[in-house]
Amino acid sequence: MGEGITGRVTESGKPIIVPRVSHEPMFLNRAGERKNLHKQDRTFICLPVVINRKAVGSLGSGLITRR
Repeated sequence: MGEGITGRVTESGKPIIVPRVSHEPMFLNRAGERKNLHKQDRTFICLPVVINRKAVGSLGSGLITRR
């Protein structure tokens, strides 16, 4: 809890958009591998999961972007 982008979203209850994960030190990438980032980069979007007005988790998705 509180670690990296998803932890921050869960704690704050606010979404975060990371345009290029290769330039974001808080992106820990514990859910998957970052292969071939020299050829492509990813945008990461993370939203809080809210129940009864309290953030109880987060949901994130990476989108591949071309340079």
